[in-house]
Amino acid sequence: AADLDVVVTPCVAVDEAGVRVGFGAGYYDRALADPVGRPLVVVAAFEVQVVSGLLPARAWDVAGDVVVTDRRTIRPSGTAGRRGRGPADGGCGGVPAR
Repeated sequence: AADLDVVVTPCVAVDEAGVRVGFGAGYYDRALADPVGRPLVVVAAFEVQVVSGLLPARAWDVAGDVVVTDRRTIRPSGTAGRRGRGPADGGCGGVPAR
């Protein structure tokens, strides 16, 4: 991923902080795991996929830098290369199974 400038990721759901629920395989999180040279992460979603409140996130989840829907663009503040929320922040915490 270090050779890329932008990565567009799909989702099942995303919150306004850029935390996304993917399809369960963790491919994007593993590809974007190294924060050095990480590209801009754009989450593509329909507006109905954006949830109010915060989704649970694990320590290895990589949040999107920008969420683009069919109705708006959301720029989460302070999320550049941010990891998921740990247990103290309301996330799931833990260690990836893969």
